[in-house]
Amino acid sequence: MTGQDQNRVHSQLDNVALADFLYGLPAVSRPIIREWFRSGHDVEWKADDSPVTMADKSVELALREALAAQFPDDDILGEEHADQRGTSGYGWVIDPIDGTRAFICGRPVFGTLIGLVRDGVPLAGFIDMPMLDECYVAVGGAATMNRAPIRTSRVTELSRARIATTSPEALKPDSLDAFNRLSAASATSTYGGDCHNYALLAAGHVDIVLEDGLATHDIMGVVEVIRAAGGIVTDKTGAAVTMQGTDSLLAASTPELHAAALALAGKFGLAKGGGLMTRIGHDQNRPMIRIGFYGTASDIAQWEESLDGRLPPFEIVELMSDAGASCDVALVWAPPRDAFTRCPNLRGIIMQGQGVDHMMRDDTVPRDIPLVRLIDPDMANALSHWAILNALDFWRDGAAYRDQEQRRVWQHIPQRPATGAKIGILGIGAIGNVIARRFAALGFEVRGYARTPRSIEGVATFAGSDQ
Repeated sequence: MTGQDQNRVHSQLDNVALADFLYGLPAVSRPIIREWFRSGHDVEWKADDSPVTMADKSVELALREALAAQFPDDDILGEEHADQRGTSGYGWVIDPIDGTRAFICGRPVFGTLIGLVRDGVPLAGFIDMPMLDECYVAVGGAATMNRAPIRTSRVTELSRARIATTSPEALKPDSLDAFNRLSAASATSTYGGDCHNYALLAAGHVDIVLEDGLATHDIMGVVEVIRAAGGIVTDKTGAAVTMQGTDSLLAASTPELHAAALALAGKFGLAKGGGLMTRIGHDQNRPMIRIGFYGTASDIAQWEESLDGRLPPFEIVELMSDAGASCDVALVWAPPRDAFTRCPNLRGIIMQGQGVDHMMRDDTVPRDIPLVRLIDPDMANALSHWAILNALDFWRDGAAYRDQEQRRVWQHIPQRPATGAKIGILGIGAIGNVIARRFAALGFEVRGYARTPRSIEGVATFAGSDQ
């Protein structure tokens, strides 16, 4: 901590006393929360359609009073009441109930967040889960839960990671795509949790958290808890967390895992400067983005309806038409060779499906622009079901039994053992990874091949031309 005593992140209290003060705050907030939780009281709805209750307002007022009594010269910034400005340079950021939707639905997974900042930099953090009796405090680089030390897991590989986010509806389209991609590459994923996800990451039970659409009060209380426990937290593009401008978080248990998550997410549009369409831009002589489409012509209307409101103004034209030659971005499936050589303004190619191998084999496809593949969130599940169905049908001689049924005969077929079947998967990327793990869980001996080295628990993996 440059320019300040590391034993005293706040000039008024040393770190031990500050931690004691923070551990005393649940005595202020919890009685109010318990009074209102599952009480059936009315819910107000803000202009942005987010809920607020009397519990939110009452808890914030009580915490403001406690903070002001101890730190009268500090700023106090909350979610439900006007900012209180001080002169010390320190500030407290309060979210009285993070997870109000869970609160009003009677779910106990919501929390109270408080962050101490100076010049916009988080110095201390507080996450209290009142209904779970878990209080997380971070001061001076030390993170504790109910006063016991905690630290993040040592997971460094995506294939072993447990990933969490609160709700797919809360993620912007690029973040949802990235979460689905990370989820497919990880050991397991889960929805729900709100601020508890960050606390669980700090305590070693979750390895990656990706959230979007956040406000300052959603962020400042959790940052130092994660960092003090050994984790890494940035915004979703890898930029530093700040009081102004940060509206997303990508947190991971280790630097290696954070780098891997950021690299995978970045390949799918979470690069600095916004999503793919923002980075592509368009011909400034036209008032809209021109999308060159190659695929089933009857699908164009569906694409227009799906993209309407999610992109800047756009138009979709046939890629191989005269208008398509001036497209900014191509939306295609299996286009003909040389299709893009006539498109001098092309700034990106979006595939209408998962596979891109055929595009990589076409040496006329530009190599200096983004090539993006779309991922259906349910595609890995659906294809794993299909692969398992066909493999089990083969292993259990389904074709022979169907043939007997057609011929109306019955002949005993020796049953193969339940274990020992060997499965080979050529391509253990986002989808192949899921399929491989599910076959392994069923007792199959699984071998997987990828262009680059991969590690999947229970799967023998091979990579490169030598293997």
